[in-house]
Amino acid sequence: MKQKKYLSIILIIFITISLGFCKSSTKKADKPGEIDNKENTGTEGKTEDSKDGNEVKERTNEATDKTDTKEGTEGTKEDGSTKEGTDLTDVIPGNISKEVLERVNTKLEKLRYPDGEVVKGFGYKMVSLPSKALLNRWVKEHKDEINLALSKLPKKYKLQLKGHTDASGPKDAEGSKKGNIYYSKKRAEAVMKALVDAGFSSDRMVTVGVASDELIPDVDDRSALQRRVTFKIIDTESGGGGSESDSEGKESNVDEGKEID
Repeated sequence: MKQKKYLSIILIIFITISLGFCKSSTKKADKPGEIDNKENTGTEGKTEDSKDGNEVKERTNEATDKTDTKEGTEGTKEDGSTKEGTDLTDVIPGNISKEVLERVNTKLEKLRYPDGEVVKGFGYKMVSLPSKALLNRWVKEHKDEINLALSKLPKKYKLQLKGHTDASGPKDAEGSKKGNIYYSKKRAEAVMKALVDAGFSSDRMVTVGVASDELIPDVDDRSALQRRVTFKIIDTESGGGGSESDSEGKESNVDEGKEID
């Protein structure tokens, strides 16, 4: 009986140990699987993160490309010139098309003397320069580009200085009145003399007076703003030099500061 009892106890112990060993093996087998799952989960998470990062990066690059393209488009005009570039220097030596000349003159249309802001215009019946300081500043800002453009153009192209008056008084001389043609012409000559003194070549400039024939639109025809000198590049061999009142390469004999009746 004792032997059976011992055998039963040993059998129970053996079964218990066997069951414990199996349970332990099962737990050990589960752990690598859990690790694999965690690794897989981490890898998948990392892949998704990387994917999101790449998408963000791609979207950023696309936005940058669009911005660059937009800036490039906005910075370039239809004619190929840039905002910062100057039309006056975009001239092929010895060869100029009508389109290029128009672009040059479009830029020059914005220039006038006096500027209409600091000094509104010439004094009434005055031909002397109302502000030499203003003219010197104008020359400093535009001398190089105008000279560069003229140096690239054939000799027949010249800078025309066109004098203007307001609508007061007669256009042509009447008795003791010299007329607005005279005043406008003398104003253009006064500006040309100042430009020659500043280094411009006199043989590349011509002057003309048009009185009040080309008034500024939407401005009182008797305003000081009308008394001005404007600039334009012309072809002197195609009849674009103006009227017989043109003065080519001649210095003015204007008496500075003198009022002319």
